[in-house]
Amino acid sequence: VALSEGQTVGFITLLVVEGRLNIGWLGVRPECQRKGIGTQLLVCAEEFGRQHGLTEIATYTLGDGVAYKPYEATRQFYFRRGFTIYQRSTTDNPSCPEEIKIKKHIAQPGVPGDARQRA
Repeated sequence: VALSEGQTVGFITLLVVEGRLNIGWLGVRPECQRKGIGTQLLVCAEEFGRQHGLTEIATYTLGDGVAYKPYEATRQFYFRRGFTIYQRSTTDNPSCPEEIKIKKHIAQPGVPGDARQRA
């Protein structure tokens, strides 16, 4: 949870599944967006993953076939922070015709910056 002046301004939920740290939800109050809160929540999640010996963090969102600005911003948020698409799937739901799964390699414990991040 991210707090500002005692008020909740953002949150992230995490779940470890099959050795991967998965983001269930990441949200920041609209009036608090673009102030680094989401990035800081993500940094904390990555550190949590490293501390628990995990090497990947992942989530999913609507694919780019959905022209909806909030999801376009969501995709760009993750892509700018090093996430890449590893799976695309279509659905029967007309309001959500495509879903993308995205992931990022996080440095291993004790390996600052991890060579794979720099390559």
